[in-house]
Amino acid sequence: MLVLMIVTSQARADEPSFRVLFYNVENLFDCEKDAGKEDGEFLPTSMRRWGYRRFNEKLEHIARVIISAGEWEPPVLVGLCEVENDSVLFQLTRRSSLRRQDYQYVMTNCADVRGIDVALLYRPERFRLLSYHSYPVVFQDTTIRPTRDLLHVTGLTLRHDTLDIFVCHLPSKVRSGSQEARLVALSQIKAKIDSLYTVRRNLHLLLMGDFNTDYKDADIKEVLQTKALEGSVSPGALYSLFPSSFPEPTKGSYKYIDSWSLIDQIYANGLLLQPRVEAGTFQPAWIYAPDFLQEKDKKYGGTKPFRSWAGKKYTGGYSDHFPVCFDL
Repeated sequence: MLVLMIVTSQARADEPSFRVLFYNVENLFDCEKDAGKEDGEFLPTSMRRWGYRRFNEKLEHIARVIISAGEWEPPVLVGLCEVENDSVLFQLTRRSSLRRQDYQYVMTNCADVRGIDVALLYRPERFRLLSYHSYPVVFQDTTIRPTRDLLHVTGLTLRHDTLDIFVCHLPSKVRSGSQEARLVALSQIKAKIDSLYTVRRNLHLLLMGDFNTDYKDADIKEVLQTKALEGSVSPGALYSLFPSSFPEPTKGSYKYIDSWSLIDQIYANGLLLQPRVEAGTFQPAWIYAPDFLQEKDKKYGGTKPFRSWAGKKYTGGYSDHFPVCFDL
């Protein structure tokens, strides 16, 4: 609110897997009031009774997802959204069981009224941070409420290739003017990507996030000019890393009422994909949905994400989204 069959890439024998994960963690708030932010519902005295026991349980749940998604090798890059501030990321990376993985992080500090941001965790022994920038999404229509910034991170891989990553969390469909807001955000993402091509001789690009609309949506294809992976690839084109369909019972990363959609997405440009696609060794991205992240959907049938909240009631789950993964 970014399948039971899990695809595992066969890494080269002399090189560990470079796994990328994106996860909307559903309202990772601390227990303190932030001045100027609408976070009052996530306090110990609020209707949600959001205290330190529940907060620490949430941290451990997120840590479990990240570690288990890595299988034998923890993900090198982890994009996150719906994280409140630096405090929650410090506690996630230093006070939860994730501390053993020595993740570092960068994040936005945006004008979203609820105070939620996007972030990127990275393992410094596999990804050397060079720079990061937080770009606000600017609306000409002043009636549209501020949204999350676009996070741009640049770093070096072990092979000394420069990798540019964008992490985003586009406006929700439940807000007034949301379609217009998403179009503006998509246009600004496209502009930032295009500008990189003017300064990078060989641009290796990843874009991931919660787009709050399905990856087959016409707006995404039209504005970002995304393409499906069919045959050879063009170095400068942007490609969706997901197959055209998913097997039962999990058909997406998010379930609204009885309908699944893949709103959590990962894209890459052709230059990053070209060596593997041309050689016929490409493995698509996948939805990470082990049994512990699911629960039975008693109302609509099948399963659904085991979320932290059912309305205002704390259910003790993980998130209302499944993570998505990709192996470089």
